[in-house]
Amino acid sequence: MGKRVVYVGGLTKSVSDNGLHDLFNKYGTVARAYIVRHKNTDISAGYGFVKMASTEQALKVIVALEGALLDGRCLGSTSHPTRPTPLDAEPHHQ
Repeated sequence: MGKRVVYVGGLTKSVSDNGLHDLFNKYGTVARAYIVRHKNTDISAGYGFVKMASTEQALKVIVALEGALLDGRCLGSTSHPTRPTPLDAEPHHQ
């Protein structure tokens, strides 16, 4: 399961969960997209995680988006095969 999760860094504060989902959805089926936010301010921490439907799709999107510009910033992405991420937990509803 972890190989389907992609770490995405270099995000601006204006990028939303839905915006991240839409960007990655161009390269495969997105199961969930999540931007990490500071606990007290709810402002983006500048990185997030995207869970793709398959390992192949995760690798495809990593190659396609590595170094791409989003809102003027260079994206960095990689997979985390063994490290748990917020996407490994059940989604919480506010």
